[in-house]
Amino acid sequence: MDKYVGLNALRHICVLFSGDLYELGSLWLRLRKARQLSGEPKCTPTVHGLAGLLAELSGLKADSVEAIIASQGVQPGWIVDFDDFIR
Repeated sequence: MDKYVGLNALRHICVLFSGDLYELGSLWLRLRKARQLSGEPKCTPTVHGLAGLLAELSGLKADSVEAIIASQGVQPGWIVDFDDFIR
C-alpha cells in the first residue's frame, strides 16, 4: 500500500533553509492542480520527485538531498498531497 504524506508535514524539513521542501511542494501541487483543471492527466508527486527537483534547482546531488530529507523522517517513496486529500 502506498504511503502518503500531507504537505504540512514537510514544513519542518530543512535542506538548504527551513521549509524549502514545503515551499517547493506547495508550488508543485498547485501547478499540478491547475494542469488537471485544464484537462491534463493526474500525476502523483513523491518525495523522491521533490528531492530531485530541489537538487536540480539548488545544484546539489539528488542522493544527498534525499539523504537529508530521510534523516528528518520523510522517506523518498512517499506520495505528497494536500492534507485535505490524505485519508
